[in-house]
Amino acid sequence: MKKIYSASITPFTEKGDIDKKSMEKLLEFNLARGMGGFFFLGTMGEWAVQSSRMKQEVLETAGEIIGDKAEIIVGAHSTGLHGILENIDNYSKYNCTSFAVQLPGGWAKPKNPVEYMHKIADYSSKPIYLYYIPGVNGITFSKEQFAELFAHPNIIGVKNSSDSLRTRKELLLLKKRVDFLL
Repeated sequence: MKKIYSASITPFTEKGDIDKKSMEKLLEFNLARGMGGFFFLGTMGEWAVQSSRMKQEVLETAGEIIGDKAEIIVGAHSTGLHGILENIDNYSKYNCTSFAVQLPGGWAKPKNPVEYMHKIADYSSKPIYLYYIPGVNGITFSKEQFAELFAHPNIIGVKNSSDSLRTRKELLLLKKRVDFLL
């Protein structure tokens, strides 16, 4: 069965705090309409500008509201491997079903992104999605790299934020041969 997931925004008060009341309204609205899952701490959730405390507040609040009514994917992004693994450790205690990982770009860009993702998947006790966003990190995958990526049993899918129609087509064709979530 197919599910629809929401890339969830993080509402803020005028003072810059997490607006828990607005967050509850947004989540309840989406749950009432059959939303199958939510993605927190992605680029729409402003993960890069939130403190650790704010991220914890988002995850605590979301977990309390959603409970077992829908899946929760949490962005475990950081500027390097150690930060990603630390985030996985820290976020594992919250009500989440899986993690999404945006590969770091710039000087921290991995030489072998598939191997890098496999290390993360080996480490995590929860399933992993690749947050594929080449416009931000400059990392592109070939269809062969995607196939190699999904050979890992703990990498279950990709959040494709590429604007490339070719990439979308290649992923759809690969999905006919390899089981992953898109």
